[in-house]
Amino acid sequence: MSEPWLSILVPFHNVGDYLAECLQSILAQDVSGVEILLLDDASDDASATCAAMLAKAHPACIRLVRNTVNQGVASCRNQLLGLAQGQWLWFVDGDDVLAPGALAALAQVLRQSPELALLMCDYRKFRENPGFKYRLKDSFSVSTFKGAEHGVGELPLRVGLLRAGQLQPWSKIARREIWQRVHFPAGRTYEDIAVLPQLTAGIDHWRHLRSSLVHYRVRAGSIVNSHNPRRMADLLEATCTLRQALRDAPGMQAGQAGRRILDRYCLHRLGTVARWCHESGLSPDCDVAEQIRAAWPEGLPKALAAADGFGWHRLRKRAERRLQRAGWL
Repeated sequence: MSEPWLSILVPFHNVGDYLAECLQSILAQDVSGVEILLLDDASDDASATCAAMLAKAHPACIRLVRNTVNQGVASCRNQLLGLAQGQWLWFVDGDDVLAPGALAALAQVLRQSPELALLMCDYRKFRENPGFKYRLKDSFSVSTFKGAEHGVGELPLRVGLLRAGQLQPWSKIARREIWQRVHFPAGRTYEDIAVLPQLTAGIDHWRHLRSSLVHYRVRAGSIVNSHNPRRMADLLEATCTLRQALRDAPGMQAGQAGRRILDRYCLHRLGTVARWCHESGLSPDCDVAEQIRAAWPEGLPKALAAADGFGWHRLRKRAERRLQRAGWL
């Protein structure tokens, strides 16, 4: 297949119970001009066989690449970015699924708005055997952006993303040249936080599509539900990297609304790591004090006070308690 309009990038490792459903949800869209690029990160379960069978059955649209040694999701994302041939790139995790009609909706938006560089979509959660509470909760879409539906410029884009707090790469469909300037930090999780400054730098036209194009699987044992000293350090380092990269960007200087939104997001994440430490009795596998000093040279008390305001006072108090319990404040 030559010059696809879209490359769907699927990194996976040991998701044998879910990969077939993921790939069938893509193949069932029946939209031409789409490349499905799979990267098997040294799986040793049924997902390797599943991917090989589907690639053999659909050679015109599926390309399969294998790693002989497990490298982690960040490295896999970098590999896929280098291999993709589509005009637009869209990451899809191997345990999630695309909503019916997702590709047709995406193609229609891109035809109508050829000036776009980045498109953000919403998502819905789903889980196995949910109780009544989660059946009700998961029936609603999760918004990945809080702001205008259309926009120009990186400042309102960054502010809207930080306000929503949904930075995952699979809700961001971007032109190939936009995604390919991003480098995910190899060997680390929470890589989506660290690359936000790169992804959004210099973006001109963007749009938030208020439709759930992705169904996100909530499952035990996933990275987002697993906490250990290395992953605590990854979230801490990603958060501090984000704050360092954006704190002096246009519209993000001290005293401006953009800085307040940035700090609310970062201080909330920092409080999350502090809570994990307090509850588990473990510490991040890094120099916590040095990370915090580099990201907040003015000190956390001053940053907490500056971030206060309508809608965040209670969350600030909670972040303070968590940071105090961890001995970071």
